[in-house]
Amino acid sequence: MKKIYNEILGEYVEIVRWPVERIISMSSGLTEMLYMMRLEDLIVGTDAFSNKPPEAKKKPKVGSYMHVNIDIIRELKPDIVVTITGVQRSIVERLRNERIAVYPLPMPADVAGIISNTSILGYITGYIDNARKLSTELLRKIGELIPRDRSRTRSVLAVLDFGPRGGLWSPGSASHISDAIHLVGGICATEKEPVSYVETKTILEKLESVDIVIYENASYITLEQPIGYRSFAEMLEKRGIKYHKLEVFHEETLAHTGPSFILDSMSKLKNIIESL
Repeated sequence: MKKIYNEILGEYVEIVRWPVERIISMSSGLTEMLYMMRLEDLIVGTDAFSNKPPEAKKKPKVGSYMHVNIDIIRELKPDIVVTITGVQRSIVERLRNERIAVYPLPMPADVAGIISNTSILGYITGYIDNARKLSTELLRKIGELIPRDRSRTRSVLAVLDFGPRGGLWSPGSASHISDAIHLVGGICATEKEPVSYVETKTILEKLESVDIVIYENASYITLEQPIGYRSFAEMLEKRGIKYHKLEVFHEETLAHTGPSFILDSMSKLKNIIESL
């Protein structure tokens, strides 16, 4: 048995078998980390949205981003269940009430938070060397992406579409998205908001122009039909907000908090910013 302290819970989490041999991941970002740490054979279950890499889709599903099936989890007999904070806090409480070992990791507030979670995942599973190799790769990539000349910046409005009920949201200062935009040479139009995410409509009321608009469909989380980038573009036009370029991203390009956000999404952001 291993007792590992969890800062979020403020107490130790008891892991009966360590290094672990059976893991359930309730976050697509953490699932991808485990794969890139070469621990995919230890994953016995994931949430329904874990689709990176594509092989993760084949793993047994134990619930969605905000719901879990306790019976399936018990059948899979995990040594540890890993989750992310935010809306998954209710999942953590339910698993703890069922006496299932669960270790919540923090929602990244910046790009460094993704690397930090890689390290945390390494020591709670007992595969520290695997985690350090991945962390080193991610740090090297960030170094390549940071521009030497920051004299010419572009403003970026990023928008996540959670559907008619979920609404449109943009990253505030406590988001890995706004931090990534800054790192690759841009200025996030909503980075002054001291929150993780802010409703986009409140920003549009005081926004006059922006260089680049990036729209991403995130409605898979709320299981709704998206508002759509065309409707959002019409919204900008009605408000008289000017922009030079509108980019449409696929699901979980910006919202994703796994290693590919650094390896792929940030490269895409940099190319868009430098294209103007």
